[in-house]
Amino acid sequence: MSTEQPRRSRWFIMLMGFLALFQGGAAVRVLHIAPDLAAQITLSLALEFVVSLLWTGTAALTARALWLRRAAAGRQARAVLIGFVGYSLLRLILFAQAPYDRGRLPFLLVVGGLLCASLVVPWLLRHVYAYRALNGDES
Repeated sequence: MSTEQPRRSRWFIMLMGFLALFQGGAAVRVLHIAPDLAAQITLSLALEFVVSLLWTGTAALTARALWLRRAAAGRQARAVLIGFVGYSLLRLILFAQAPYDRGRLPFLLVVGGLLCASLVVPWLLRHVYAYRALNGDES
């Protein structure tokens, strides 16, 4: 059994830190929205506040797990990033009303899909190659 600790990924730690800060800022922003502007927003501000806090906590805990080199922290970071991209796109699909937001939706879907693929494909290929190496498959 190997006693090596998992590699500490600075990129994932920075991404999780930025996500935690960004979502913490979003939670604070919700608290300072003027009442007349709040009446025009379709998404519940209380729900947006709670979800922002959940993303803040999730990203912060994932950054901590990465920093401490926990075994599954890399997978956890990928899952958090993919989940956040999916959440952001779903929120935009459901609640975007302005023509500008609707117009940029196809572009954001493509970018979100590419981002998710860039997180999943290298991990998947590493596991496929490792599986083949263990089983002696040369193809």
